[in-house]
Amino acid sequence: MRTATQATPAPEMATPQTETTTNMQQPMNVPTAEPFMPPNFGLKVPKPRDLDWPGFAKFTGKEVYPGLGADFKTWGLRVLQRLAATQQMSGGDWSEEFRIIALNGKLDGTALVYFERMLPLWTKESPTLEQVMIRMLVP
Repeated sequence: MRTATQATPAPEMATPQTETTTNMQQPMNVPTAEPFMPPNFGLKVPKPRDLDWPGFAKFTGKEVYPGLGADFKTWGLRVLQRLAATQQMSGGDWSEEFRIIALNGKLDGTALVYFERMLPLWTKESPTLEQVMIRMLVP
């Protein structure tokens, strides 16, 4: 029997050998992930039916009520709302060229003649729908 003062020898356990390390850190080889692009991402080409808005009144430049002006600004804001909705329904953003084509399809009469005459000049300055609408508003 053992007495309280006797110590039991600890069993010898194999200790794993460690590698010698250096002070230099090794670069981690992390695979680079490509950015996630959802399907149908980017600019879209609208279908011809996307450019046709049945029931949407064309802008002619004529005064609806004498003395009040033709009110291109209000009509233009409605065009922008319809354009944004149409782009969303067709699956994405359209290029500026197609946005301008959509505006062209909604003009009639003297407004259309003025638009077609001035468009090359306006698009040289900035080929955006915003620029064209501003120039239509402030001749």
